Amino acid sequence: MTTSLFPRAPKLWRPLLALGLALAAGLAQAQAYPSKPIRIIVPFSAGGMADALPRAIAAELAKKYNQPVVIENKPGAASMVGAEYVARAAPDGYTLLLATSSTLAVVPHLYKNTIRYDSQRDLASVTMVATSPSILMVSNEVPANDFAGFVSYLKARPGQVSFASAGIGGVIHLHSELFQSQTGTKMIHVPYQGSNLALGDLQTGRVQMMIDIIGSNYGIVKSGKLKVLAAMSDKRLPLLPEVPSVAELGLPGLAGDIWFAISAPGKTPPEIVAQLQRDISAIARSPAMLEKFAPLGVEMVGGTPAEMDAVIQRDGARWSRVIRDAAVKVE
Repeated sequence: MTTSLFPRAPKLWRPLLALGLALAAGLAQAQAYPSKPIRIIVPFSAGGMADALPRAIAAELAKKYNQPVVIENKPGAASMVGAEYVARAAPDGYTLLLATSSTLAVVPHLYKNTIRYDSQRDLASVTMVATSPSILMVSNEVPANDFAGFVSYLKARPGQVSFASAGIGGVIHLHSELFQSQTGTKMIHVPYQGSNLALGDLQTGRVQMMIDIIGSNYGIVKSGKLKVLAAMSDKRLPLLPEVPSVAELGLPGLAGDIWFAISAPGKTPPEIVAQLQRDISAIARSPAMLEKFAPLGVEMVGGTPAEMDAVIQRDGARWSRVIRDAAVKVE
């Protein structure tokens, strides 16, 4: 007959033993991460900078982790389909989100009555990846050749000139609403399902203006198919040094970049978030990435979750004011 060394202790020790095993299991999981493929969900269609950036990051992350890192495009509902998918995913570091300014700084304010997740609670910031300045482009059919001339052209034709966007309520749309507010002009909004379709009509003159990131449009601009009247930034852009910034044009409030970042499900363990932040930031800032994206006007940044949260709060406050002041509504 075997006698326990602690005959009266089993009930007392059982919860402590369970807790110890759970902690050990959690630590082992964190130490083993990653032990299977990682997915980065892109809440937009394939193509464009929001697709190119995570694919480049994924390729380098796969080399570092010796695990596949795959991209899955889940577009729809102003990026809410993909974002909700990640918000509801297991918080284990194997499902990540490529988030943009629109995803985290616009959607929660514009769709606050219909959004089915809480972006602050259900998504955890990992790191900023990149920022890209925007440019104000007009069709070659527009007779104005500079910013002041274009504003005068619009003021002489209130409600007659159209501007394109990649969809209602995105940063491209809101930036154009802010442009109208600060210049005292009135235009017609023509939303498209993606920037590529909008750019096609801008080149033919069916729409007259569009604000979009330089990275997606540099080739078109340099070919002479569109005119760039302003850099929507606080300084001139290295790729277009001849184009004035809105700051030097006297409208610094129009300056603002579009950014791209990585988020994880809200309850992802801090140690996994920290590892992802460290590794993705290092990749983003690597010479190879800088060399790859600098010619497109994209600045690779990296950074901490706290820094990313601060940017979300800053831009969220800005775009929520534009939504309110311009009375932007979605169907």
